Amino acid sequence: MVEDGEILIGKKPFMNYITAVSLQFSKGLEEVFVKARGDNISKAVEVAMVAKTKFLSNVEVGKVSIASEPFKGRDGKNRVASSIAIQLIKK
Repeated sequence: MVEDGEILIGKKPFMNYITAVSLQFSKGLEEVFVKARGDNISKAVEVAMVAKTKFLSNVEVGKVSIASEPFKGRDGKNRVASSIAIQLIKK
Protein backbone atom coordinates (compact mmCIF):
# COMPACT_ATOMS: atom_id res chain seq x y z
CA MET A 1 0.00 0.00 0.00
CA VAL A 2 1.31 3.44 -0.93
CA GLU A 3 1.27 6.12 1.76
CA ASP A 4 0.28 9.74 1.25
CA GLY A 5 3.38 11.67 0.34
CA GLU A 6 4.96 8.74 -1.50
CA ILE A 7 5.23 8.53 -5.29
CA LEU A 8 6.46 5.19 -6.62
CA ILE A 9 8.00 5.54 -10.07
CA GLY A 10 7.20 2.82 -12.59
CA LYS A 11 6.14 2.44 -16.21
CA LYS A 12 3.49 5.18 -16.43
CA PRO A 13 4.07 8.29 -18.57
CA PHE A 14 6.44 10.85 -17.08
CA MET A 15 3.83 13.61 -16.67
CA ASN A 16 1.62 11.34 -14.54
CA TYR A 17 4.31 11.43 -11.85
CA ILE A 18 4.76 15.20 -12.08
CA THR A 19 0.98 15.55 -11.63
CA ALA A 20 1.06 13.15 -8.67
CA VAL A 21 3.79 15.19 -6.95
CA SER A 22 1.82 18.41 -7.52
CA LEU A 23 -1.38 16.84 -6.17
CA GLN A 24 0.38 15.65 -3.00
CA PHE A 25 1.61 19.17 -2.27
CA SER A 26 -1.82 20.65 -3.08
CA LYS A 27 -3.28 18.38 -0.36
CA GLY A 28 -1.24 20.40 2.11
CA LEU A 29 1.65 18.00 2.64
CA GLU A 30 4.98 19.55 3.59
CA GLU A 31 7.10 16.76 2.07
CA VAL A 32 6.80 14.18 -0.70
CA PHE A 33 9.09 11.23 -1.39
CA VAL A 34 9.78 10.14 -4.97
CA LYS A 35 10.87 6.49 -4.86
CA ALA A 36 12.11 4.04 -7.48
CA ARG A 37 14.00 0.78 -7.96
CA GLY A 38 16.33 -0.49 -10.65
CA ASP A 39 15.91 0.94 -14.13
CA ASN A 40 13.40 3.54 -12.92
CA ILE A 41 15.96 5.39 -10.75
CA SER A 42 16.91 7.82 -13.51
CA LYS A 43 13.22 8.56 -14.14
CA ALA A 44 12.76 9.33 -10.42
CA VAL A 45 15.64 11.80 -10.49
CA GLU A 46 14.16 13.44 -13.57
CA VAL A 47 10.67 13.65 -12.00
CA ALA A 48 12.09 15.29 -8.86
CA MET A 49 14.16 17.81 -10.80
CA VAL A 50 11.46 18.74 -13.33
CA ALA A 51 8.86 19.08 -10.56
CA LYS A 52 11.24 21.37 -8.65
CA THR A 53 12.49 23.52 -11.52
CA LYS A 54 9.52 23.75 -13.91
CA PHE A 55 6.31 23.21 -11.93
CA LEU A 56 6.84 23.87 -8.21
CA SER A 57 9.10 26.83 -7.51
CA ASN A 58 8.39 26.57 -3.77
CA VAL A 59 9.92 23.07 -3.45
CA GLU A 60 13.50 22.03 -2.73
CA VAL A 61 15.27 18.70 -2.67
CA GLY A 62 15.90 17.37 0.84
CA LYS A 63 17.51 14.04 1.68
CA VAL A 64 18.38 11.56 -1.03
CA SER A 65 18.63 7.97 0.18
CA ILE A 66 20.05 5.06 -1.79
CA ALA A 67 19.93 1.39 -0.86
CA SER A 68 19.87 -2.15 -2.14
CA GLU A 69 16.66 -4.06 -1.50
CA PRO A 70 16.30 -7.84 -1.66
CA PHE A 71 13.21 -9.22 -3.39
CA LYS A 72 11.97 -12.45 -4.93
CA GLY A 73 12.01 -12.45 -8.74
CA ARG A 74 9.27 -13.83 -10.96
CA ASP A 75 11.33 -16.98 -11.34
CA GLY A 76 11.32 -17.44 -7.55
CA LYS A 77 15.00 -16.60 -7.11
CA ASN A 78 16.21 -14.09 -4.56
CA ARG A 79 17.46 -10.91 -6.22
CA VAL A 80 18.79 -7.52 -5.17
CA ALA A 81 17.77 -4.19 -6.71
CA SER A 82 19.15 -0.71 -6.14
CA SER A 83 16.64 1.86 -4.91
CA ILE A 84 16.41 5.60 -4.36
CA ALA A 85 14.15 7.86 -2.29
CA ILE A 86 14.23 11.60 -3.01
CA GLN A 87 12.64 13.92 -0.48
CA LEU A 88 10.94 17.04 -1.84
CA ILE A 89 10.19 19.69 0.79
CA LYS A 90 7.88 22.70 0.55
CA LYS A 91 9.82 25.91 1.33
